[in-house]
Amino acid sequence: MKDLEARIREFEERVLPRWTVNFDSLLFDELSLADNLSVLNVLSGMGQEVTELLQRFEEKTSKILAVDPSRDAVEMAAARIGDTVGSKVFFKKENIEKLGFPDASFDLVVANMGIFDMKKHRSLIREILRVTKPGGQFRISFAARHSLLELIQALTLSARRMEDEVFKSRLSSVPDRLPYSGEMDYYLVMAGAKHVEIKQMKFSLDYDKGDEFLTCPIYLWYFKPFILETVRDKKVLAEMEKQVAKRIDRLSGEGHFKIGITAAIASGNREEL
Repeated sequence: MKDLEARIREFEERVLPRWTVNFDSLLFDELSLADNLSVLNVLSGMGQEVTELLQRFEEKTSKILAVDPSRDAVEMAAARIGDTVGSKVFFKKENIEKLGFPDASFDLVVANMGIFDMKKHRSLIREILRVTKPGGQFRISFAARHSLLELIQALTLSARRMEDEVFKSRLSSVPDRLPYSGEMDYYLVMAGAKHVEIKQMKFSLDYDKGDEFLTCPIYLWYFKPFILETVRDKKVLAEMEKQVAKRIDRLSGEGHFKIGITAAIASGNREEL
């Protein structure tokens, strides 16, 4: 229980205000909700999107089903939401690449794809459109191409100093796994979406000290796993991280180390049958 409470506190104090709110400000912008909707939240994470939806539903009778592939995330989200779980909100551990729901099940599907699940984005997009009712809405947030460039450049510089060309090459391919907005538009249309609209917003994560960077949950939870999928060597990445942390400490007297993020939201409807 203490670990659960500590993880929730870390999210609310160190992740929510610096990361999540930037995506959610786009995700829920100009979203109007009718009564008695069936809603699916894919990749529900710590449950922040469910919190936002509940605030917008107020006294409406709509139900929210929230799914995530991580059992820990489901448990933490349920703990954060509290009394509404089991009445208006239902959490479930689910394989997001093949959702266990019939076609055309939901009036609204909200997905916070963030950054770490973008390797599965095409299959997940198809599933999101499959379970959306004809004419129903979808909203998908994601980190777009050109995010993380400063971090990748700093890690690449460290790899160069280590004279490791293999990892330098692997690092250079990391940003390519994030889609351009035009790519997301194409994937959605091919999956059966119409009236697709994509909005973007840029923000940055600033670090003053190397220790802050190495212990930041945004880096540990999201960026590091994403980078490791390409680099594939924990020891080498750990050495590169130390070099980046030293660089941040050297910069502390001159300014911040900034990691730029391009947050994006794709919204639209499923085609009518």
